[in-house]
Amino acid sequence: MDEEKQKQREEIEEIKEEVEDIIEDLDEEDEDDEDRENPEDYEDIQEIAEKCNECGLCKSVCPIYKAMKDDLLSPRGQMILLKKGKISENVYNCTLCGKCEKKCPLNLEIRKAILKARKILVDKGKGKKIN
Repeated sequence: MDEEKQKQREEIEEIKEEVEDIIEDLDEEDEDDEDRENPEDYEDIQEIAEKCNECGLCKSVCPIYKAMKDDLLSPRGQMILLKKGKISENVYNCTLCGKCEKKCPLNLEIRKAILKARKILVDKGKGKKIN
């Protein structure tokens, strides 16, 4: 059991390092907070993301994580980024299937956070076109 916990801790540290790299990249293209439209969207996202305890249970049911094996594309990875106020186009990888919400022990509204993040990207002109 201790080995399993240690492995999880190491995995979390690796993820945090990846997140820091992504945040550095996002900081280069990020706009000032004062220029943000719809601050209530940011607040809603923060309220959800800050509650995430990063347990990773969501990964076991996430179809994107299962296919890509990239933690930053998992709900946990998204919550880590969103906690830090960073919104990347990775939010478009989410299928919005809701399996993560059913698995989450905190019953977080992950899809709501992802949708709000997508809205913010659209407002910034970085939205994805749908055919």
